[in-house]
Amino acid sequence: MDKSIANVSSLPVPRGATAVGHHTLLKKDSDSMFIPTYRLSKPPNKQIIMILSILALVIRLFRLSNPAEVVFDEVHFGGFATKYINGRFFMDVHPPLGKLIFAGAGMIGGMGSYNRSFTFEKIGTPYYGQHVPYVFMRLFPAVFGAMLVPISYTTCRNLGMSNISAVMAAVCLLFENGFVTQSRLILLDSSLLLFLGLTVMFLAEFWAQQDIPFTPPWWRSLFLAGLNLGLTCSVKWVGLFLVATVGLATIQNLWLLLGDTRRVSAHTFARHFAARAACLIVLPLSVYTICFAMHFWFLPNRGSGSSYMSPEFQAGQRGANVPEAFVDVAYGSIITLRHQATAGGYLHSHPYNYPTGSKQQQVTLYPYDDKNGKFLIQKKMSWDLRTDNITQFELLRNGDVVRLIHVETGKHIHATTNRPPVTDNEFHFEVSAHPTEVSRDSTDNWRVVVINPLPGDDTVKAMHSMVKFESIMRRCTLFSQRKKLPDWGFQQQEVTCAKNGERPETIWRIESNMNPLSKKSLRLQDVC
Repeated sequence: MDKSIANVSSLPVPRGATAVGHHTLLKKDSDSMFIPTYRLSKPPNKQIIMILSILALVIRLFRLSNPAEVVFDEVHFGGFATKYINGRFFMDVHPPLGKLIFAGAGMIGGMGSYNRSFTFEKIGTPYYGQHVPYVFMRLFPAVFGAMLVPISYTTCRNLGMSNISAVMAAVCLLFENGFVTQSRLILLDSSLLLFLGLTVMFLAEFWAQQDIPFTPPWWRSLFLAGLNLGLTCSVKWVGLFLVATVGLATIQNLWLLLGDTRRVSAHTFARHFAARAACLIVLPLSVYTICFAMHFWFLPNRGSGSSYMSPEFQAGQRGANVPEAFVDVAYGSIITLRHQATAGGYLHSHPYNYPTGSKQQQVTLYPYDDKNGKFLIQKKMSWDLRTDNITQFELLRNGDVVRLIHVETGKHIHATTNRPPVTDNEFHFEVSAHPTEVSRDSTDNWRVVVINPLPGDDTVKAMHSMVKFESIMRRCTLFSQRKKLPDWGFQQQEVTCAKNGERPETIWRIESNMNPLSKKSLRLQDVC
């Protein structure tokens, strides 16, 4: 028997108290709840924690400056730190907390002399002479990795393991080569594992205090478990697996409380449920949200990720170029169409043909707004490709039938009878651009449908209006999804005409809008 357990029986028990497990408990009232008289009879040994911590720090900090060059994913996370320091907006698959830590380390370690032009862009790039505090930036994951060793020991003790078993578990982690290696580089894994380990440690501590509910130690353990759960998910989304683990354990814990009708009344159970919901659901979500708020606050300037965001978001960034555009869209307007449902970008065409199907000019989605993304809105029966025959400013309205003409090549956008090259099924038609000499082709006609019209106003508004383009002849809707064309299509996103016109992938937004006849129209710059 473990000495820490055996010692419980030798502790003096107050009048009316009962010794239960590692605690001495005292009856409170008719609700049969308990208050603590003693905590764990043998908490984790502080001397062992100190020794493990020192050994872990020595192993992880030894020659931390080596190698003095960019290694592995330091390319990404070091580069993100530079972008934070420069305030340049970017996109990444991981939540922001780990990268924010590295950015803070770079600012503190650089003492105001951080080389903002160093982008960590290539593995093997030397650090010497670059004025980048890479050692100080590596110090944070090294310390985080070292902390996990005593945390593992403490967790094992909280779970009721013997002292020798807890030490053995910590020693295994102390010398684990892969963990030591990733702790010595500018990587997210150490901070992820630190917060994960703290979550499990405090959760195990919380489980050890089930007989002393609603006391300060009980609340402390539950609160810190929820706090670190939120921090874990704010570093990497793989932390969601920890959410599942904690969630299932909490459900089991509540189920056992619900079945203990002798000691737990309905009111008490409601308090237990509310405490766990607040600390293990609301608190982690709040932490996660705050981390993203910090992410946006530290990146006020336009950067490489800006093009993936909405026009309204881009308009609020420093250095953003709000397109020279008018709010009111009319016939003769030259527009750009941004796809709403994906991050694919703008409707685009270029002077290269499909190798199959109609073998006409390709129509794609391109991430950036360039000259090949400009389209002229023309009336359905117009022979002229330019606006010379339009002498009066006429607003475009919901339900109007128009033609979309690619300004750069003068070709008309239409839906053919061929299947698309990638989405090869009977519910989709190929979308291509064809020459002007067949401009009377009725497949050029598209009906404009506004999804979100303003009350009492059926006109189309740049930026505001969400629109669909329905092919009159094919009875399909201009569509795109996250499917890339092969190399002959430059890996750009495929555009088709889909028969299922209710999908969100059929919604577009007119972002830029210029018309020589709209001099009296309100400019977008006045409303952005």
